[in-house]
Amino acid sequence: MGWVVGGLALGGVFLSTTAVGAAEPVDFCRPHVLAGRPLPARAARLVCDDPLVSAQARAVESLLADQRRADEWAAIAAEDELRAGFEACADDPCVRAGYENRLAAIVEGAPFPLAGGLSGRRVEEDGWRDLWSRDLGRGWRLVRFEGVQARPGRTSGQVERGDGVSTGAEMFVAREEGGLVRHRRSDGGGFDITTGPDGRWRVVQVGDCLCGPGLSYDGVYIMGKGRRR
Repeated sequence: MGWVVGGLALGGVFLSTTAVGAAEPVDFCRPHVLAGRPLPARAARLVCDDPLVSAQARAVESLLADQRRADEWAAIAAEDELRAGFEACADDPCVRAGYENRLAAIVEGAPFPLAGGLSGRRVEEDGWRDLWSRDLGRGWRLVRFEGVQARPGRTSGQVERGDGVSTGAEMFVAREEGGLVRHRRSDGGGFDITTGPDGRWRVVQVGDCLCGPGLSYDGVYIMGKGRRR
């Protein structure tokens, strides 16, 4: 399997490949099962030793569980493909790329409901902006931005029906420290998200979102429990 290795993955997904901190606690070094069998040795070691890869693994596992509830066969095929790639990996960057590219495939593929997590929506004149996040534990978050932008001349009714609109999404794993989730891509773009205790999350966008040029996610989102597609 040929995986693209690097910091920027296709499909609006970016995960920094820089490890942060020491090895994960023992509870995150439990045997991880993929496609009905334990992870291959190299992948299992990285999940235990590298906090970012551990967070990536938890993100992918949780998303595959969501996908399995919506389309079991698609989730099984995704697990089989990911496992085959890990078995063929000869170095650590290959494992990291496997998790990154699986997240990219989820963004590009058919949508399915995301169970749990927190979500908020901002309605704009030209459409809306969605923010969804799942707590991955130990200070890591999975974050997804998705935008809907109407093409010129479309009415509000057409936008609501999804007629004549452009959509896109960007999803990433990032560390949350002191109520701040800071995400930067290799091109310098990204997001600063302040997670307020009252459920008001303030987003500052830096540069363009990978989900589409011209879409701005700046502003405050009232976050609550719920599902997002």
